[in-house]
Amino acid sequence: MLYILSVISTVFVTLVYFSLKSKNISYIPDIIITSYLFILTFFIIKKLKETESELKNKIEALNTTTNELKTSNEELQALNLQLLKSKKEYEKLANYHNNILINMNHELKTPLNSIIGFTTLLINDYESLSKEDIINSLKLIDESAKRLNLMLSNIINLSKQPSGDIESEKKCGSCKYVIESLISTIKGLIKSNMKVVFNYNLPDTLPDVIYDEKIVNNILLNIALASVISTEKGVIELQIQSDPDFLIIEITDTGKPFNLDKVKNYFLTKSTDINTNEPEYKLFLSKQLAINNNIDLILENTQFGNKYILKLKRC
Repeated sequence: MLYILSVISTVFVTLVYFSLKSKNISYIPDIIITSYLFILTFFIIKKLKETESELKNKIEALNTTTNELKTSNEELQALNLQLLKSKKEYEKLANYHNNILINMNHELKTPLNSIIGFTTLLINDYESLSKEDIINSLKLIDESAKRLNLMLSNIINLSKQPSGDIESEKKCGSCKYVIESLISTIKGLIKSNMKVVFNYNLPDTLPDVIYDEKIVNNILLNIALASVISTEKGVIELQIQSDPDFLIIEITDTGKPFNLDKVKNYFLTKSTDINTNEPEYKLFLSKQLAINNNIDLILENTQFGNKYILKLKRC
């Protein structure tokens, strides 16, 4: 609109100027044209300043938008990296879950063959066996059956969402078959990874302890899984010791140190912020079970990796 008015006023002033010139009135046209040019210049300068101000504001807005886009891009890249990391962790854990039955094929056959062997012995040679031999064979069948049952439970537990809530049924007895099941599970988990060595020391006899089979098994299972996930290469060791008060089950590894603060934070974290695929969450489940059942469980980082110590009270 301003440009149209400028054109009209310019044409009008020009016509007036030449009209007055034709009547030999020279100074009036000069005054008119000079005044007009001054006013026109003033408005042009004013318009240029307004345009410059608007352009400056648009540039500032563009810079702000650019910075916001840059920040959003950086956040998106960070999120993509986190998603990629989570995807790799999930695929890694899923690989353990998917291959556990295949990898544990031999470990499952060991107690199963023991059951079959001693059962066959009892059936074929029942009349020639002494009462003591029969009782010993039945005890071995019972231990092998318990071990096999726990190993199958471990496979099932590894394939479903873990939980920190288990009903307690404590008893006094030997937990050797629980530890044997743990050894077989760790062997199965690392069977496809030739970069990890598993060493263990299991005495022939263990002192009786006060324990709940399901709870102790789940504590050890989650510790084992955390240790295996952390240790892509190196050594995992299982040591069994005892003192007058406790049976001490100690697992150490040379894997990536777990974040103890993250384990503690899981006790306060909302369910939406939980990453069930990381070692810290597995250790949180073990610690939660231990606390709920008054079991002494120590989780710590070492100079070479991690250490997990479970203490069970002797009867």
